[in-house]
Amino acid sequence: MDSIQSDGETVEFYQALLDSLFDAVYTVDVQGTITLWNRSCERLTGLAAAEMIGQSWQVIPFGDRGPEAPQMQPAQRQLEFVLETGVPGTWKGWL
Repeated sequence: MDSIQSDGETVEFYQALLDSLFDAVYTVDVQGTITLWNRSCERLTGLAAAEMIGQSWQVIPFGDRGPEAPQMQPAQRQLEFVLETGVPGTWKGWL
């Protein structure tokens, strides 16, 4: 097996890896736009990746664990800080 993969193959590999996780995983870019939404996110929310990718992270339906919930406020502030300053931070939020 060739150890070097094309960019497309690498993306497909990591997408398959993330889709195999039990945990819901999504990513956002520096503008707060959802760039990845794995299958567990789809199962938990009922929303397809095609619906969510390109949307603002603020539309994610967290239910009682949404950005306004007390346990999510530190995570929301951290994400907002990173988006505003471009300075990477460390994860200190609720999972």
